[in-house]
Amino acid sequence: MGTTQLRSWAVVLVLVIFWPVVYLAHADRQDPGPLDRLVLQLTAPVFTALSGINATVSDAWAERRNLVTARQDYFDLWQDYRRLRLENMTLKARLDAIERLESLVGLRKRFEHHEWAAGRVIAIGAGQVAPILTVDAGDESRVKVGDLAIDDRGVVGRVRNVSEGACEVLPITDPMSLVGFRGEISGAVGMINGDGSGGLVAVGVDPGHPPVVGEPLLSRTLESPLPEGVPIGHVRLLETEETTGRLLVWITPIRPPREVGPMLIAVDPERPEDTFRRVEPLPLGQVP
Repeated sequence: MGTTQLRSWAVVLVLVIFWPVVYLAHADRQDPGPLDRLVLQLTAPVFTALSGINATVSDAWAERRNLVTARQDYFDLWQDYRRLRLENMTLKARLDAIERLESLVGLRKRFEHHEWAAGRVIAIGAGQVAPILTVDAGDESRVKVGDLAIDDRGVVGRVRNVSEGACEVLPITDPMSLVGFRGEISGAVGMINGDGSGGLVAVGVDPGHPPVVGEPLLSRTLESPLPEGVPIGHVRLLETEETTGRLLVWITPIRPPREVGPMLIAVDPERPEDTFRRVEPLPLGQVP
């Protein structure tokens, strides 16, 4: 009995709720009657509320979907940016390597009367002051201790040890390294070695004929016919010692040793293993 009454009331409630909808669906919208107007007035707030709820829910759902879509678009854009950045870095590295190789080829053509051994840095060891560069050129390339190593910018250092398939290059920034130089503008001459802090210093320069600040310094042959006129660095500062009166020339190297890549080693096959080949003496006053 109770179940039947519940069903009856449910049917009545459904008819009461849906009757206006059915009635309005068949009503004449162009010329509504009095009952039509009454039904419209009674159901208008309900339909207005339902329309507002529907609009609110639709707007919230659309905003959520737009937010999710925007996040996904931002993530995709970040991924594309990262990929393009990596490709750009790769292309820059390849372009830098190509430019270095082209410069090395140009230096080799410029000093074509010298014999060269090509190599690249395969390891960088920890030296006492400057890093030791290991290059993949050794006995088979007729490399000897004391040979001059250059890269696309200029002098890198000297070979200090040779083995089968590799050699060790002592950078010019090491205090034990020593290379003769000549000023490109002033013509001042002297010897360059490392200052112990990654830079270069020249000693034995004539105070009456000093180089100019900012002047490029070029390699100068003193002990064997190695390439002359290869850039070494630029003069950074001139300083005179108060106690001895010596002129110290502080120099910026052409490139830090850890940034060296492919290089050329000036090979001198006729030079003895344990010494340098004799060269013609320079005019008086030109030896520091």
